[in-house]
Amino acid sequence: AIYSDRSTPLCLPAFHHALISSTLCSSTRSAEGAAPAEELLCNSFVNGIENFVADFAIPVSCSSVIGDENLISFRDAQLFAMAFGKLPRSDQKEILTKVTGILTKGLKSSKVSSLSPDSSNVLARAITSCASLADMYSVPALLPAVSERMGSSHYDFPSVRPNPKGNFRGIFDWTTTSVPIPQDVGANQVLEVRLFEKIQAMSEAGIAAGFGTLTLDGCHLLLSSWNMSTKLTAWSAGGWSGVTAASAMENMNVIQKLVALRDEIFAVHSLVDVNEDPSVQETLLMRLVRQKVTNCSLSEALPAGLSLAENMLEKVTLQVEKKSSPTPPEFV
Repeated sequence: AIYSDRSTPLCLPAFHHALISSTLCSSTRSAEGAAPAEELLCNSFVNGIENFVADFAIPVSCSSVIGDENLISFRDAQLFAMAFGKLPRSDQKEILTKVTGILTKGLKSSKVSSLSPDSSNVLARAITSCASLADMYSVPALLPAVSERMGSSHYDFPSVRPNPKGNFRGIFDWTTTSVPIPQDVGANQVLEVRLFEKIQAMSEAGIAAGFGTLTLDGCHLLLSSWNMSTKLTAWSAGGWSGVTAASAMENMNVIQKLVALRDEIFAVHSLVDVNEDPSVQETLLMRLVRQKVTNCSLSEALPAGLSLAENMLEKVTLQVEKKSSPTPPEFV
């Protein structure tokens, strides 16, 4: 193993991965009973992430077999999510809380400013993996979809060539963050307030750190964190309540302002786009967000949004003019 003290290697040899994944896919999920094997796998994976975040060092792989040999590979992220999905809900909350806390601590540490390109990519994959856990916690019906994608017809075989899935964006399809809609979505389980706030803070810390590493990792950390933050609306209990007041925006930092502006644009666009484009395939995120009730009408949102945009444009222009070189978030 790459790490000891009951931490699973964040890069499993292909044979081990195939053996474990086939066992998980063939087993059934117990009601709310114990799942010791899945719990051990999840906890050891979490310990592996914690060991990595301690110094962001990438150990030499112990595997000599053919494989992508990436820490937290596409296959291993699916394996983690599969084991997570079979845990009782109380254990899922504990695991998700642990991962969120570990990543937040790492993203806010002083060492994050000296990340290597490879370490930044590993951190980005860890955030993407964390987002998939939150998806599964929110929609338990996603478990069969994960199992299907880890089955024999979709299994991700190792290759001697560089694996493009090393920078995967999601565990269902490595090219996109979109999550498929299960046949029976069931009741959407929103995140508890404290857990939601922790995940929100982690995504903001990831965006801030990502602006510092965008020239190292091709914006991987930045986009992984940004994509995670887009899902926050689906994981929360409330819907969009209207355009944020300018006074409230004043109390936000630059990252929070970027996220708030994006949410405003999405919400107003959903009010404008009353006739859904039939060529656009609906995703789980789209459905969950549309189910949220909003008390704001288009006639209220457009003038308020325009007023807010003008106010922010005036203030940010003055801010940029005072500086010879604004920071990337300020420029954005």
